Amino acid sequence: MKTQVKLLDLAKQGDLDALVTLINQPLEHKGIVASAGLARGCLTITAESPTIAPTKLFSLTLSNRESTP
Repeated sequence: MKTQVKLLDLAKQGDLDALVTLINQPLEHKGIVASAGLARGCLTITAESPTIAPTKLFSLTLSNRESTP
């Protein structure tokens, strides 16, 4: 089983399964399930719930940091 640190490292490297696992952990108890896909360099994250969630349930901040040599 992947540890939390290992999941974070994998997600930072672009592992979609690790990213989805990390996203789903805090949402699981709310009945929300996220999925992710990557097509033509575009990351799509979808969150689904059997009920309507409050509009300010969570926020997401994305950044694209490129390493410099």
